[in-house]
Amino acid sequence: MEKANSWAGVLGTSLAIVGMIVTILTSWWRQHAAAAAPVTPEVLAQAAEVLASRVAEQWQREAEARSLDDPDPMPVRWTLSDDALMDHEEHIAPAPVVFTGCSDRMPGGRRPTAETG
Repeated sequence: MEKANSWAGVLGTSLAIVGMIVTILTSWWRQHAAAAAPVTPEVLAQAAEVLASRVAEQWQREAEARSLDDPDPMPVRWTLSDDALMDHEEHIAPAPVVFTGCSDRMPGGRRPTAETG
């Protein structure tokens, strides 16, 4: 019985080694065969089309994730900067000016439409 277990272990190890060698050789052969194949203009054009399609799909998903296709304007916040960096209030408007806000909450603004851009 002990002899049979020993032979089974040797046989299993041998088969595992042979399987690993076959896998490595097959992988090497495929890489070698692919590298040796000449690139034709048709293959290159097809690869360019696939790449362009994949990039366009990725950009579309990114635009959707960032709400870039949303017809509403993207809100932009701003705050008052240091007085030394800006003109005096009386040179900008005759009445006091509020320099803080958010672009999606501007009173009296005209929203662009598809027709007017």
